[in-house]
Amino acid sequence: MDSFRFPEGVFDKGQVDLTGMSAKSEEVFRLLEKNINYFLFFLVFSIAFSLKLFFRKKYNLAEYTTIGLFITSVYTLVRIITMFFSKFASAEVDDIELGILFLLIFYSSFSLFQKKNVGFVVRYVLVSFFSLIMYTVFALVLLFLIVSLK
Repeated sequence: MDSFRFPEGVFDKGQVDLTGMSAKSEEVFRLLEKNINYFLFFLVFSIAFSLKLFFRKKYNLAEYTTIGLFITSVYTLVRIITMFFSKFASAEVDDIELGILFLLIFYSSFSLFQKKNVGFVVRYVLVSFFSLIMYTVFALVLLFLIVSLK
């Protein structure tokens, strides 16, 4: 059986153009910063999927999507307050917004299920973590796809 081999010269020095990739990455992050409000829609579904993944027997996906809409709307209000605070108080609060979102998802899932044992607290943390990871991955993959197809 023959093993797979790459064509000669594919991995030679100078063959891979990294400057084009970094230019695309910069464009992706510029688009993400400019259109962040449109990508908050992904947050709703990432919260719903994470809740369904860790608490699948309690509610159905439509109810978890409603919970995701609620959490996203509260996050939007918190973000408006922090933008107001950073504008007029000259404070940098942009760095803690993901932490605020993490705590908001954690608190909301804790309030929804109201279980205080260690297993459920670990689930609340995992729901918060996976929601943020899925939100970031969904948004970045879509933006890389948009930039690549330009």
